[in-house]
Amino acid sequence: MFRWKRSPDPQAELRELIGDYQLPTFSAGAVETLRLLREEADLNQVAERLLTDPGLSVRILKTVNSAAFGMRQQVSNLGHAVSLLGRSRVEALVLTAAVGDTLPTPAGMDVDSFWDTSARRACLARLIAKNRDPSVEMQAFTAGLLQDMAVPVLALAKPDVYPELYRRAATDEGPPLYEVERDALGYDHAQVGAMMAESWDLPEGLITAISDHHLTGERAPAPVEAVAQLRHGASDDALEGLRAHCLQSLGMEEGAIDRIIETAEAEATSLARGMRG
Repeated sequence: MFRWKRSPDPQAELRELIGDYQLPTFSAGAVETLRLLREEADLNQVAERLLTDPGLSVRILKTVNSAAFGMRQQVSNLGHAVSLLGRSRVEALVLTAAVGDTLPTPAGMDVDSFWDTSARRACLARLIAKNRDPSVEMQAFTAGLLQDMAVPVLALAKPDVYPELYRRAATDEGPPLYEVERDALGYDHAQVGAMMAESWDLPEGLITAISDHHLTGERAPAPVEAVAQLRHGASDDALEGLRAHCLQSLGMEEGAIDRIIETAEAEATSLARGMRG
């Protein structure tokens, strides 16, 4: 079973798995903004740097105005948005926007369904974390959104094989995607996703959450592990499995779970719209 550990050359390891496909880099604006956030620069500086990258700024404003961020009124000023959100939420937004701008859109893959499910996971993971451990709320949101970010990369890098693997797993009855991948490829999207995250120098906690989201009881936050069972293209019945997991494994109250699911479903629709650009 793959468990992530820091690699001396993640790009070389990626090439071994996915061949000649060149992983795109983040925009200069995203890289510099993330550096400022990690150095705990003044948030005014962060906002000023974001404003120099119009594409990133627009995507962040779209996302911040989604229901997932609970703004009472429309926010049109980026500096205002940054001051309202605070450092951890701004970092989560920049990371998700940067990855969203960077991932490919392979032919033959239902990209809308991919982002719908990713947004659903993100909102559910955030709300479960808020109920159980608010200290990991934004990490759970980001990891929930990005845990399958290797899927479109694999679809583009292996067009003769991967789309069929993805379709086989996109039902309630079929085997989970990671099992299909391991049988056919010898590795899975969590492993590739962790290498991508390391290549982009994402936070170590996020890399671990992406790497371990299918490993029960491992290092991924419990909310991230919980939402990993929601499949791309699966029916709403898949929520019953999540509800049972939250009841039995996380010890949550049934009423709280139902409220979380109802709220997350509403939030995810507008979040997915923002992620699709």
